[in-house]
Amino acid sequence: MFESIREKLNLIYESNETVSHKLIAKYLIDCLDKGVIPTSKECSQVCYVSESTLTAFSKKYGYEGFREIIIRIKVERELYKPFEKTKLKTKDTNVRKLFLKYMDQIDAQDIQVNKLIEEIKKARKVFIISSYEQNENVELFASQLQFMNIESYFNSKRRLHDMWIDKSNESDLCLFIVSGLDNQNLVSLYNQACDMNRKTFVVTSSSQSHKFINNKNLIVLQQESGMQIYLSIRSIILNYLFTKIIIKL
Repeated sequence: MFESIREKLNLIYESNETVSHKLIAKYLIDCLDKGVIPTSKECSQVCYVSESTLTAFSKKYGYEGFREIIIRIKVERELYKPFEKTKLKTKDTNVRKLFLKYMDQIDAQDIQVNKLIEEIKKARKVFIISSYEQNENVELFASQLQFMNIESYFNSKRRLHDMWIDKSNESDLCLFIVSGLDNQNLVSLYNQACDMNRKTFVVTSSSQSHKFINNKNLIVLQQESGMQIYLSIRSIILNYLFTKIIIKL
């Protein structure tokens, strides 16, 4: 399974690591955001650390050295090139046709959508775990389920999620909504749920679907993401899926 170095760096930066390690992680994240290749010399200067500290940082997080981190960043930049906003100009795009195209792709997965609906109906409790990108949409969906007397749980604070999985049982459903690039923690939680034989269902963007390739309970939000409005389109398509589910429950 591909492990995003951006996701690992985000976890380091948001953790209780040493100041020097957080600074190194922030420098590398900034390089990814700006599309530039990091160098050990520049990183040492920006973060006020020695090159031996960079080596210690690299080895602590599973890399042979700082050079391997640079290579991983180059590979990830190539992998996610389709997401660059300059690839397609929205002024030349018929947005209505795009919406219909992606809605049709959701409709083409009606077997999976109906399967998810049945799992929600049968579940004692529904625990919804989402990428940060879709928190607001998922929170609304969870509220709609609660209004329909379905015991559903959603919280944007990820520290609660592993506790939810630990306290869940085999009659509960763990629903994962995965998109964007900040998802290594979600993948770990998903694996935790699978290891505990919990019922899982994944709704994922096409770029993240390779992380769940062995899951039969999968709905994919297909999308060519190299356009300026791809986040808006993804939110609309996800809400279209949620609306289909609510109507059929």
